[in-house]
Amino acid sequence: MESLYYKLIAEKKLVRQIKIIDILVSGHRVISVIDLAKLVKTSTKTLAEDITSLNLQLPENINIELKKGLGYTLDADPNGQIYPWIQKILNASPLFVILTGIFNNKILTPVQWADNLYLSETTLRKYLFKLNEILYDYNLKLNFKNVDLKGSEEDIRFFFFNYFYGSRYVPHLEEPNFEIIELFKRIKNRAQSLGIIKLSIQYNRSLYW
Repeated sequence: MESLYYKLIAEKKLVRQIKIIDILVSGHRVISVIDLAKLVKTSTKTLAEDITSLNLQLPENINIELKKGLGYTLDADPNGQIYPWIQKILNASPLFVILTGIFNNKILTPVQWADNLYLSETTLRKYLFKLNEILYDYNLKLNFKNVDLKGSEEDIRFFFFNYFYGSRYVPHLEEPNFEIIELFKRIKNRAQSLGIIKLSIQYNRSLYW
């Protein structure tokens, strides 16, 4: 579900930079300049500019290094600072601010959101149209008068489930406690022992849902 997050990021440069981090962290290896540029879908020149910008922003002791003749590699992240850093960046991105606001019943007009985010109303509406397109995949629409989600309760819940629990980038609202985990196990084991139903569901998804 990381693709949802890439779609929600309004700034193209930020999308590229997070993809760069993701590729370097998940690969655990040196990757050539050309290969990295292809994966990020940009030119080698833009890639170099993005990495220079990233190195100025990354937490202390974390650096993207260009090994001559080999390619790029990301220094070790022993304290796990990368993903909290990405979360902090995304929390300030317009559509993330708006969606988290809607979830917390902060319903504002486009003009009010534009003022809150220090954006022009034209730019804000461009972002809202983009969000409306994303919501289409969840059978939802955006109310443009007072910015809110329109659709069934089930579809809204499903969207926010994916928003909060579908990625490492946005912190979970809460974790399932021991009692919930044990209850799930008992229900699953009992149902299967009786042969009533064959459970074919994702363990973590069911717990958080």
